[in-house]
Amino acid sequence: MPLHNTLPEDLHEVDVIVVGGGSAGCIVAGRLASADPSLHVLLIEGGRNNYNLPSVVHAALGPQNMLLETRTAIFHKTGTEEQLAGRELIVPCGGVLGGGSSINACL
Repeated sequence: MPLHNTLPEDLHEVDVIVVGGGSAGCIVAGRLASADPSLHVLLIEGGRNNYNLPSVVHAALGPQNMLLETRTAIFHKTGTEEQLAGRELIVPCGGVLGGGSSINACL
């Protein structure tokens, strides 16, 4: 099962498109490809590839994924919450292949 960062020039049609390369998307794409090797499965992920990315591969560097300047997480801001004295929550989400499991040590 080859991995590509761009579509191969000889690929003109796919059988299944999986949108979102988080944990579930990667598992679905992998299982479909394993179940029927003749299927052309396209997995689309908007984040960067996590292959050999130090902050993903080495658990000790994992906290780097929560820095504001990271390229592996997307930070979503909620509305103000009365229960939080009018403050907003900031929720980090995975913005990398593998989703949140790649940046939070699978917790």
